[in-house]
Amino acid sequence: GMVVESSDQRHRPGDPVLLNGWGVGESHWGGLAQRARVKADWLLPLPGGMTPSQAMALGTAGYTAMLCVMALQQNGVATDHGPVLVTGANGGVGSIATMLLATAGFDVTATTGRVALVGAGPGDAELITLKGARLLQTAEVVIYDNLVSQGILDLISPTAERIFVGKMAGNHTMPQDDICQLLVDKAQEGKFVVRLKGGDPFVFGRGGEEMDVLLEAGVPVDIVSGVTAALGAAASFGFPLTHRDHAQSCVFVTGHLKDHTVELDWPALARPGQTVVIYMGVTGLETISRELQAAGLPGDTPAALLYRATWPNQHA
Repeated sequence: GMVVESSDQRHRPGDPVLLNGWGVGESHWGGLAQRARVKADWLLPLPGGMTPSQAMALGTAGYTAMLCVMALQQNGVATDHGPVLVTGANGGVGSIATMLLATAGFDVTATTGRVALVGAGPGDAELITLKGARLLQTAEVVIYDNLVSQGILDLISPTAERIFVGKMAGNHTMPQDDICQLLVDKAQEGKFVVRLKGGDPFVFGRGGEEMDVLLEAGVPVDIVSGVTAALGAAASFGFPLTHRDHAQSCVFVTGHLKDHTVELDWPALARPGQTVVIYMGVTGLETISRELQAAGLPGDTPAALLYRATWPNQHA
């Protein structure tokens, strides 16, 4: 029921081990634990001298955690091999696994907080993924952007803390560095944090920057894909991004760079046989049009300026 990860299947002495207890629910893994019970009886003694009946008294979470610890032992991970990091240690399986590991003599470090970077999609609430919706319902803290629709915000657990950090051109509620630090702080409080971002976290969503900061701070991070704006707009307006007769490739670029300039590879973007999607291109629209034509793109090339794709007030 838990993921056991290491850098090498043979596990050399000194290598760390990660037990990822997040997302392991008692009811979900109940059948697995019951089916594994016979095998567990073959592998006595159990961690800390525990008997199968004692493990079962801890409930399904306890039995699943016990099987995970046994998996370490059966794969040659001895107590002197290296540190064991248990994430999700405030969940049922994670907390019991931490106790069993410590009892068995492992050098165990437990962490409770984690962050999920969740893509909310382009706006239509029905376009968020099932996984994203599920995490919103279990999050303790949700830090969300300006481009998240009310329909998606309605999916958030009523007990969760909500923090708005939305950004609009020239008006940032909170600087990016402060957002990154907020994610770290909330996770280090032991909270499950969802960073809810419009579109996809890794497509012009600064998810990579946030992930780097979190990992540097030792905070576990999950990435949940979202429908990026280009895909939502293509479907919503009926513009195929690729077409055998017209566009054999598709390019996503940003029209708003970090230093507020619009310096792109104009000759590459002016090539024929491709669809070019420019995110955040309104402010630099005049520059974009001029530079593309200067690079050889015909002035009569079909183009569309799309606004709030998939939202009720979308228009082109």
